Amino acid sequence: MADDLDTPRGLAELHGLARAINTAVGAGTADPRAVAYAADLLVRALDVLGLASLDTNPEASADALALAAERAAARAAGDYARADELRDRIAELGFSVRDTPQGPQVVPLDG
Repeated sequence: MADDLDTPRGLAELHGLARAINTAVGAGTADPRAVAYAADLLVRALDVLGLASLDTNPEASADALALAAERAAARAAGDYARADELRDRIAELGFSVRDTPQGPQVVPLDG
């Protein structure tokens, strides 16, 4: 696999997509249909990289899924401070990220 699939660049691109989604949502300029479409593309791309388990909860918001994807990219890049920050933002949306052997899972917060 080494450089054949250029996985680091793929993760960087997914990180960029997640960041664009978050920026548009945060600015209040996002069309909900565009966010849903972009989140769907993000989940399908994550599936190619074996990270589709981010979408195990169909009730998880597109925002939570996008943040979880951004968190996965930050962890892959070794940016654990950013990953922790993103975990906190996901919690603010009412979800938690569980890191499992099959990959991260977005689940509702308990309680």
